[in-house]
Amino acid sequence: MEITNANSHDWDDFWTLPTDETPMTQTEGNVIDRDALQYSYINKIIDGMDLNDMMQLLFDLMDSDLDKLTCEELIDEVSSSYPELIDESAI
Repeated sequence: MEITNANSHDWDDFWTLPTDETPMTQTEGNVIDRDALQYSYINKIIDGMDLNDMMQLLFDLMDSDLDKLTCEELIDEVSSSYPELIDESAI
């Protein structure tokens, strides 16, 4: 026994994406430009960093990205840019 009051129009509505153009950054009637806010925030953070902070951030980002690679992918990546590192590590 099937219990439903849905008709075909209801199912069409369910699978159709909403067409509401309301930005996700709207809060209580105030709309902000999310991209501009994000850009300004990033620039403020960078402006407050010294070279050592930036180097640490870059190291952490690269370390995190390389952690996602398999051993073979890492070897391929290193071989394409710095093959001498592969030779050194094989010793």
